[in-house]
Amino acid sequence: MDLRNGISLNRVLLMSVISFGFYLFYWFYVTWKQYRDHTGEEVFPVWHAMTLGVPIYSLFRTHAHARVLKELMIDRSLATTIAPGWAVAAVMLSSAIDWNSLRAGLGEIEGLTQATAVRLFFQDVVSIAVVAWLLTHLQGNLNRYWQHVSSGRLLSAKIGVGEVIIAVIGVLLWLDTLATLFNESYRLGL
Repeated sequence: MDLRNGISLNRVLLMSVISFGFYLFYWFYVTWKQYRDHTGEEVFPVWHAMTLGVPIYSLFRTHAHARVLKELMIDRSLATTIAPGWAVAAVMLSSAIDWNSLRAGLGEIEGLTQATAVRLFFQDVVSIAVVAWLLTHLQGNLNRYWQHVSSGRLLSAKIGVGEVIIAVIGVLLWLDTLATLFNESYRLGL
């Protein structure tokens, strides 16, 4: 049986950066869909991915996602480095940085100062790096699982429409961030 479940780590890393970290939502959706199709369990990938936008509850869903992937590997006697607690910590850190950036950006009534724009840029980069680290770590384990269950005939997952949409949104966010960082008129809302 050929499976098309592998997502290269380069693709995960690139999409995490291009999408401004929003690839986390798509990745949760697509890997939960793969899990559903593989196991036949009744799970809801869209709702599962959307829970990432719900404070606190997202941490429980992150733990469940990582735990299920880890259990898949353990059931096949495969070595795994997935630690659900670390996945939760990564999502918590990224979310805290994002909320802090949003609060700081909205708190500047008369436009952002250059110093605030630089600080927000670096916070965004750290948040994206945390997401990229988490997803490449989880996907690396998952790729080993798919490689095992496909008897070495693993094929790359096709690029989905959702992946393209997330990339376009991310590029627009990068353009906004760079304009805020380098253009005073834009930063001041003129």
